[in-house]
Amino acid sequence: MTAMYTGEIMSATPTAPRRTAHHLRAGATTRRTFLGGTALIGAGALAACGGDDAGSPAAEASTTLPPVPELSGDPFALGVASGDPDATSVILWTRVVVDPNEPDGGVGDEPVPVTWEVATDEAFGAVIASGTEVATAEFAHAVHATADRLEPDGTYWYRFRIGEAVSPVGRTRTMPAEGEQPSSGRFRFAMATCQDFQAGRYAAWGDAAALEDLDAIVFLGDYVYELPNLFTGPDGDTSRQYTSDVPTDLAGFRARYSQVKGDEQLQAAHATAPFFATWDDHEVVNNYTKNVDPELRQAAYQAWWEHLPVRLPAPRNGELAVYRTLDVGALIQLFILDTRQYTDEPPCPGDDGLGTVADCDARTGEERTLLGEAQKTWL
Repeated sequence: MTAMYTGEIMSATPTAPRRTAHHLRAGATTRRTFLGGTALIGAGALAACGGDDAGSPAAEASTTLPPVPELSGDPFALGVASGDPDATSVILWTRVVVDPNEPDGGVGDEPVPVTWEVATDEAFGAVIASGTEVATAEFAHAVHATADRLEPDGTYWYRFRIGEAVSPVGRTRTMPAEGEQPSSGRFRFAMATCQDFQAGRYAAWGDAAALEDLDAIVFLGDYVYELPNLFTGPDGDTSRQYTSDVPTDLAGFRARYSQVKGDEQLQAAHATAPFFATWDDHEVVNNYTKNVDPELRQAAYQAWWEHLPVRLPAPRNGELAVYRTLDVGALIQLFILDTRQYTDEPPCPGDDGLGTVADCDARTGEERTLLGEAQKTWL
């Protein structure tokens, strides 16, 4: 199922609201009561679900651009997204896909030049930043463009172009400058996790997309599930069942993301506000730990990276450090964690088949780790 929450963190001394702000249906908490202004976010922040700069190699800026290939349909079938904003920049994402059901997205092996634009108005009457990335087949023609030199604490609109084709428009935000409070006097966000596509309940994403003054969407993992089909809808409806086998390689994981990201309500949420995302276990395999097969992990990590708007380099050798922070000026600093990649195996697993842990002395051994030494030191 999809778990969705909304929250709001208020400044101690609210300032004048942004002119574009609207009131939302969300709870409020003061900065003081929200962990003293610091939040730790990771897959372990909620109960486990049932069942560097982003100068990425996926889309390399180039002064000599390849020609636009002839594409048979809309190349933005998976929508647009933004993520990992700071005070002056944000990551803009899309993936060139004509047919999500094809292994190559219906694009082939040719590189594709993709132009992006950022404006201060939804009609793009004032374009303030633009650039062109070359999307390559090596990374599924994914684009992670860094739109920088933006003003802090601002609302922006963005879109992509491939030849005459124009993407849907997305809305994004930059964070307040260091030491500054948000001009609205608060930081409003939605938090989601466990979006098993076959279980449905994606109407929650439609609700999030309707909240026009969200500052961010925090995603805590299980963006896709590696499981076989386990559910049917009312009257035996199979429209949301997975059309691909349980993924064991890069092509299989890409197929899962292509199907999930085709959901219109999920696309609408991505186009509403920047994401701040981590993973949990089902992006790889249920309840995995650091000892999982590195080739499987590399395939899973690469597919995750290809489909999320993250300010991270592409994974290599089955490793990708996803722990990082979202700094909201002087109001709050969010730490997003990885509680899977570096985690020790359970020392005394239960015998009920549900992944529970029995009690034993080794369970509390000081040498055991959930975060790993590097992440723990960083934190």
